[in-house]
Amino acid sequence: MKKLFIAALVTIFISTSSFAANSPENVRSFKEMNNISNTNSSVNWKYTESFQKASLAVNGQNTEYFYTPEGDYLASSKTFDFDKLPKGAIKTITNNYAYPSYSLIECIVIENADQEINYYVSMEKAGKTTILQINESGTVSNISGLK
Repeated sequence: MKKLFIAALVTIFISTSSFAANSPENVRSFKEMNNISNTNSSVNWKYTESFQKASLAVNGQNTEYFYTPEGDYLASSKTFDFDKLPKGAIKTITNNYAYPSYSLIECIVIENADQEINYYVSMEKAGKTTILQINESGTVSNISGLK
């Protein structure tokens, strides 16, 4: 009976240890999110085979953090206002993608692990979406859609 009790304890310990190793509390990304979100709203996690994504509101902005499955930081993205783009990009976009022909859908800034920043602006014209990529110097590239 004593051997059975010890075997049961060992089995429970092993299964608990396995579960704990796979829980988010033991992943670097989860620990980092706790530091970022300690005063913010709750963090919504999405796990895939390719990445982990943590979504939350930071200072009123929707922000997403992307990590490898092992918890290494890949990039972050957040929404922002159109007028926060580099000045040259604003001029190019307002000249080539003018309202009311084009309507603004969303502006997103992405900073990768190397601290490179790219902006993305989605515009719509006649039901078709155009995605513009803007680098830090304000160069605009149409990466999909019209024009």
